[in-house]
Amino acid sequence: MEPLKFTFTAGDAWLGMPLILLALGAVLVLFFQVLPMEEGRRKSLSGWLALALLLAAFLLTAIRTGALYGLNTIYPERKGFTVSLFNEAYSLDTAQLLGHLVVLGAALFTAFLSLPFLKKDEDGGREGEYYALLLLMPLGGMLMISGADLMVCFLGLEILSLSLYVLTAFRSRRPRGVEAGLKYFLLGAFAAAFFIFGTALLYAGKGSIQLPPFRIQWDVPPEVTGIAGLGAAMIFAALLFKASLFPFQMWTPDVYQGAPTPITALMSTGTKAAAFVLMVSVAGLVPREVRYAVPALAILTMAAGNFGAIRQTDIKRMLAYSGIAHAGYILVGVNSIMAGTSWPDSQLGIRAVYIYLIVYALSNLGALGVVAWLERGDERAVTLEGLQGLASRHPGAAALLALFLLSLGGIPPTAGFLGKLLVFSEAFRQHFYVLAGLGLLLSAVSLYYYLKVVVYMYMRPAGEEDAFAPRPGLMAFPIGLSAAGVLLFGCVPSILLDFLLYVNL
Repeated sequence: MEPLKFTFTAGDAWLGMPLILLALGAVLVLFFQVLPMEEGRRKSLSGWLALALLLAAFLLTAIRTGALYGLNTIYPERKGFTVSLFNEAYSLDTAQLLGHLVVLGAALFTAFLSLPFLKKDEDGGREGEYYALLLLMPLGGMLMISGADLMVCFLGLEILSLSLYVLTAFRSRRPRGVEAGLKYFLLGAFAAAFFIFGTALLYAGKGSIQLPPFRIQWDVPPEVTGIAGLGAAMIFAALLFKASLFPFQMWTPDVYQGAPTPITALMSTGTKAAAFVLMVSVAGLVPREVRYAVPALAILTMAAGNFGAIRQTDIKRMLAYSGIAHAGYILVGVNSIMAGTSWPDSQLGIRAVYIYLIVYALSNLGALGVVAWLERGDERAVTLEGLQGLASRHPGAAALLALFLLSLGGIPPTAGFLGKLLVFSEAFRQHFYVLAGLGLLLSAVSLYYYLKVVVYMYMRPAGEEDAFAPRPGLMAFPIGLSAAGVLLFGCVPSILLDFLLYVNL
């Protein structure tokens, strides 16, 4: 048997430049920590370097997306246009690059929030570790999304997870943060074990762990049965955990509440994007018996999230339960993809999932950005009582938070309305009437707790003392961009729809 040949070409280096920037950047940020320089300068340099590298990776990925878009116009008779690199272990197509943009955008938003947020960090001197891990998280997410086989996806999953475990417990002097990090680590270890053992079983049954044959949007995938089917079901269960889906969602509120707020924003959007994009890629791998359970899982996830959020008074905890519910809405779209048999039957479902991921990322990042802005690094709990009369004290913060909450609730003319319209319309088209009907009812339930926050901000008198003292600064930039995106895609949805309607996903 001819030995395997591993090469690294100039094309690999150029096309994989975002990955290389993030990996080398993490090493460079750590190197700065041993250089003799003033502490404040080191902290500032580490933060701005991480921000610049994330911005460069984001812009390079956006350019690649535009380049592939022109080569990937919609033709029913052909598969999507894909570029392979690193000995065909890593691939790039338009759909995967869109997932990269969401993950990188979430990390870039987090970096903007972190610069002012860490200024009051009592655990000083560890900012280099923070920013190095912040660079590794999107690196893992991109490997997870674009891995051409399940081992590369697992490598990305572990890089993403390990960085988030540490970032969650970054403030080691806060018991709640340490508890959140430990809980996330222990439960995440089970998810990783499910993924790797499922991969082993799939290889035992099929003799291959390559993903392209199972991409529904390209072809009719082969049937997965027996021991391979059991392995595929275990891989799907691991992704249920990462996406905060029932019955693996119980860790989410405690971890989101205990983590630093910028990291909560990153987990709630970047991790979900990576998990759901990989879930779309392996949709054809899921055994038919498991697919029958997906509508029930979606309903239970939406119910657990919405009814759990109703009784919350801490805004981060409420948004954690809200994130569970939104994972259920996205799973409605994934179910529509699984119900399709081949291209083009699955294309509308895929577009609905990607649009929902984009608009949810804009809305949730913005909402948690306002929460971080109000905290200003002090990690004081942003509660309903603390938000009383916020509109009279800080009208800009109140207006932005109200906008993001209305988008999460799916109220037009915000972008959230477009996302929910598409996923539930596709469910109706695929004849999942009960799933779509219950999803709409549970979405209506969410309006109660979103509007309750708005009522506290605008219709309750302010307390004698101002609980928060936010100051306009660097945080206002990403929050403003998120607000602009929410309004733009809500008022002019054709911008997003036209971009995704004329390209293979």
